[in-house]
Amino acid sequence: MAGKILITGATGNIGGEIVRLLKENSADFIAATNSRSIDGVDSVALNFADTQSLETAMQGISTLFMEMTTKTALSTYPQGMAKSPGSM
Repeated sequence: MAGKILITGATGNIGGEIVRLLKENSADFIAATNSRSIDGVDSVALNFADTQSLETAMQGISTLFMEMTTKTALSTYPQGMAKSPGSM
């Protein structure tokens, strides 16, 4: 895979495991977090509700792994843009 990868949810269970695997394989990636940095990993602050932070995080990125909880999606996006699994 060529180019830099942006991993969202990098401090969670799934994103954290992806970060670990990418780090083990010396991949070119950056971890997007909303709360804390990760030791030994380049990271960028990302708030899905702030389009400027998303634009900043995406600079120089060729591949995006995006993971978001339903709770985050429902609280971040205007009503109607994100639907809970029970309402689909």
